[in-house]
Amino acid sequence: RSGPRPMAGGAAVFAGTSVLLAALFAATWRQTKVWSDSETLWRHVAALDPGSYIAHHNLSVVLQRQGRIDEAIRSELASIEAHPGKGNEQSRHSLGNMYLRQGRRDEAIEAFRGAVRVAPTHVESIRSLVAELRRTEGADAALQPWRDAIAADPDFMQGSIELALALHTSGKGIPADHVLRAAVARAPTHAPALHALGVVVYQSGRAQEGEELLRRALRADPANVDALTELAVILSGRPEGELQAEALIRQAVGLNPQHARARQVAREMGLQLP
Repeated sequence: RSGPRPMAGGAAVFAGTSVLLAALFAATWRQTKVWSDSETLWRHVAALDPGSYIAHHNLSVVLQRQGRIDEAIRSELASIEAHPGKGNEQSRHSLGNMYLRQGRRDEAIEAFRGAVRVAPTHVESIRSLVAELRRTEGADAALQPWRDAIAADPDFMQGSIELALALHTSGKGIPADHVLRAAVARAPTHAPALHALGVVVYQSGRAQEGEELLRRALRADPANVDALTELAVILSGRPEGELQAEALIRQAVGLNPQHARARQVAREMGLQLP
């Protein structure tokens, strides 16, 4: 009775492997079919309506996924030609990313600049432009796109926050403080701006004011994970604040289990995380 058992087990493994391979093949075939069908669909739409910038852009996305970058670039250029203004900035951003994949850095920068010209507060394009300017022209030049965006829209809070944090990171704490205080003056309950100002102020040596700003951020938005995390960091440095710090960081991780900074702080505090 014992002899056939290994054979049966081996047959089961072989059968299981066959089933797995068949499933993988079917999944790959389905994905290929989806890509093929999507390409056919968007080519058809673009042929029927050459002015459909959405069709050209979606076709470009499909081609990018297949690694057909030259064709994808042509489709994205057709999308931009069909609709060169605001509302199609994503095509310009996508074009810049494809140029980067091909090592065409100058053309990528110009594509990102084009996106920002038509949509001055398009965050993805500004970030991409900033990253390339930092590599090619240095940290000071990389600040200018954020300044331009804020000049175009003084209520662009994300721009004020990103500019201030870039200034702070480069050692320009006072200008960073000024940018964020102006932002908070315009929007006194904007939790992300209060959080950013709290971090800048605390790291500049004004611990009490920094803590109060973080508490203001949490009064404005009790679920702001960034503010919960940084307040926990401050409190964990005091013997009397350790329990509250632990509660705050557990709350932060509970709200966003994938938040890298919150998880890092929790580990530094010696907490066990799921």
